[in-house]
Amino acid sequence: MVDRTGTSYFVLDKFKQKMVYQVFPFLNNLSSMGIIHGNIDSFEQALSSKLNTGVSGLNRISDIRKVMVNSGDRVDPYSLEDTIDYYEREIIPNHCSDYKGLLESVIDAVVLNGVFPNDIATDSLLFNIEVASVPSKTVPVAYASYLVKAQDAPSYYYETAVKGKDRRNPHAYYSTRPGNVGRWADRSDVAAYEISYADGSPSDTYLPLNGLRLHTFTTNNVCKDNNPAEIYGSLYRLLLYYLKLYEVNISLIKGHDESYADLDELILLEIKYLSSLHDELRNVNAASQTEREKARIDYFGTKMRRLRTLWTRQGEVIRVDEQKFKNLVVGSTPFSVEAYEDTYNITSGMEKVIEIKGVVKMTDLKDYQQIMENIGVRQMVFQGPPGTSKTFESKRFVLKQLEPDSEILTKRFVSLEEISSALDVYKMTEEDYSNPAVSAKLTMGGWDLVQFHPSYGYEDFIRGIEVKADGGLPSYNSVNRILGKIAEFAKLAEKANPTEPPKFYLVIDEINRANIATVFGELIYGLEYRDSKVSTPYEVEDKAADPVSRTKDIVLGKNLYIIGTMNTADKSIDSIDYAIRRRFLFIDSPADRNVVISCYQNASGNDDENSIELLVFDAVQAVFDNESYFNDEYQKSDVRLGHTYFLRKRKDGYEEDFVEHFVFQIIPILREYVKDGILDTIEDLKAIEHTPSEIRDAADRGERVRFISDNIMLYAKEFGSMTRSGKCIDNDYVGTFIEEVRTKIGY
Repeated sequence: MVDRTGTSYFVLDKFKQKMVYQVFPFLNNLSSMGIIHGNIDSFEQALSSKLNTGVSGLNRISDIRKVMVNSGDRVDPYSLEDTIDYYEREIIPNHCSDYKGLLESVIDAVVLNGVFPNDIATDSLLFNIEVASVPSKTVPVAYASYLVKAQDAPSYYYETAVKGKDRRNPHAYYSTRPGNVGRWADRSDVAAYEISYADGSPSDTYLPLNGLRLHTFTTNNVCKDNNPAEIYGSLYRLLLYYLKLYEVNISLIKGHDESYADLDELILLEIKYLSSLHDELRNVNAASQTEREKARIDYFGTKMRRLRTLWTRQGEVIRVDEQKFKNLVVGSTPFSVEAYEDTYNITSGMEKVIEIKGVVKMTDLKDYQQIMENIGVRQMVFQGPPGTSKTFESKRFVLKQLEPDSEILTKRFVSLEEISSALDVYKMTEEDYSNPAVSAKLTMGGWDLVQFHPSYGYEDFIRGIEVKADGGLPSYNSVNRILGKIAEFAKLAEKANPTEPPKFYLVIDEINRANIATVFGELIYGLEYRDSKVSTPYEVEDKAADPVSRTKDIVLGKNLYIIGTMNTADKSIDSIDYAIRRRFLFIDSPADRNVVISCYQNASGNDDENSIELLVFDAVQAVFDNESYFNDEYQKSDVRLGHTYFLRKRKDGYEEDFVEHFVFQIIPILREYVKDGILDTIEDLKAIEHTPSEIRDAADRGERVRFISDNIMLYAKEFGSMTRSGKCIDNDYVGTFIEEVRTKIGY
């Protein structure tokens, strides 16, 4: 159930938020308990694709510019008009033989026509590996799409056999080598895309897919292993996904607005036109197979220019013949390539104007505060396996709400200590609670923190009996505990500022380590029905009453938010029953490889990815991805080791730091997973233990990762046992191994 006020567009948006942050986490929990079976991830992805609630993004990209990757020179002008001019002046007259220019022009149009915000154009289309999937040669299960970071480009290549030679030649999918022909031949350089970010982070340079050939005319993925990318598949898939994404979002917001309805119908016609062009390829003939392939791409590339919604800027108009357009829409004129093109041949007095409109941006699915407001759930939990920055994320979230302009939030790299320090001024104190009338937090807002543990109860959290020695005799008084105190303070703040009450946040660390149903008691009702009085067993002084009086009631106001953190690998996770779950949003905090990279680069000052931390991070993740090691009765996302165990925090002395993390944190957790049955294997890992020299000499990085993952599994399962060479697998042995791997590789 969601609030049905507003347009269907907004109702659907709220529904999507509820599915993503309540229903899906509940299904995952049922799966982890063995109540339901099957591939839950695939089910959720399939269901998500049918929700059709529009685009979402982070609004993080402020600008996209064109640059030459080797010289760094800016491309000027970089405009839709300039791209169209080149397309019509060079590409079409040359029979669409400039494959790099063909794809680059479409990428330019997606970025420049203004239909999608920059972050949607990139995330949903140009970075989306479901649209185009190019495999990395060196990083396991890593893929790129139409654009890839320049520093990552070297890992994306294919190899071809050399006739008569016992070797293979590498060829780049994202090359920085200048071409002999094409748009940038005169510059002896390659075009790239420089992306700037709204938060002030350093810009990134992205190379476009340019290792292209003309060979097949399938609409399947763009390339196969050890083959160049196909220009036709690359073009067709990008155009199709662009049109479908555009149509979905316009259909959601059109309502009864005729101008949006006309645009929606035009996009649907263009989707049919694209499909018809593909069908027409079979009728394109030539004297030889090679000439036929060239004639086909010439036909398709020339016709592609007729997709008006791609090549027209937002706010500009397209003119069609109204009657011909209507006949195609309703089906009275059978659809064909010729019939579609004829709609632009306008009979006198029959002109119809259709404006190109941008999509209205949906609620950012990372704006958790707005999501809580939208669906009326003012409690959420950051959940994830060990080491995924859940406490950090919860505190950063609170700081963002209480001080959105904090300089700390603009820093690219920020520590938990810095976040905590910035929050100090907002931290509730006993003085605030006892004398709220003189507290500055009555107008600025505030937060407090508590950590749950197995013996924590209702009387510790909401209300209980306080014992004091008064004149040598004990006295017993009913008092508010942390939730009762912050709830009372929040109501006082709301009364003092009724038009815009300040916000208050109670952070509950390790929320699932206590019996939540017992701890919250009757306040479970108050979580859902805010501003409702809930009677408790304890009568306390009510400072929010006028005049001050005693009451058994407690009220959770709408300006009070509860933020929890939860370790999904904790054995007590099942204590969170559905009555609790449906009153909370659950935000996944996954293991993030990019955080490992960023911290290494920040600490070292390098811009590469050559770190022992990243190598071992990949190896540990490979343990969970190995079907021979991982018990599929568990959810991988619940137990994967997080990135915080692999972060480099200083330039000097990092070597010893990482050995200690590996020996005293990473291996012990994996040993616990073996004991719990999460990880195990029947293989004789002692027989295949890899030496640091073998790992150094591995054929590629992927093999190096596999070798290390085998050894890690060996140490987790056989800790305390003897190796083939008669050495005991203990802390010294494990520490020596990882240090020798680092030194031999040169990290």
